[in-house]
Amino acid sequence: MTTRETPPASINFHFDPACPLAWRTALWMREVREVRPVDVTWRFFSLEVVNRKEGVTPDFQKDGSWAAHRTLALARRQGGNAAVERLYLALGAAQHGRRESIRDVELSGMYRAEKTLERCGTTFTGRCTSPIYMS
Repeated sequence: MTTRETPPASINFHFDPACPLAWRTALWMREVREVRPVDVTWRFFSLEVVNRKEGVTPDFQKDGSWAAHRTLALARRQGGNAAVERLYLALGAAQHGRRESIRDVELSGMYRAEKTLERCGTTFTGRCTSPIYMS
């Protein structure tokens, strides 16, 4: 049986957009997909939630990578798994490649990420900073 005859492996790839190790692994996973039959489902994961001290209430508008998580959730809702992948790669390039912050909505490059999705055929029906996605 050759690689082309092998049914694709299904992988749930859990990531935090602020984690550089997850981003590098995501780039590697895309390379794997070029040579092996792999279906990747991109799943959200928050290192901040996992590592939060007991009794601490997060500020979902200012702390951590919540702006990126909310924008990724909007991408999934409006464009599915493929939109999440494209946006995650755009956010990763900003955060880990160009060293731009994705922690603040205003500085995060969300507008550029939105434009990236539009160029790829996925359009947002509303701005990422809509109050419905900010609270």
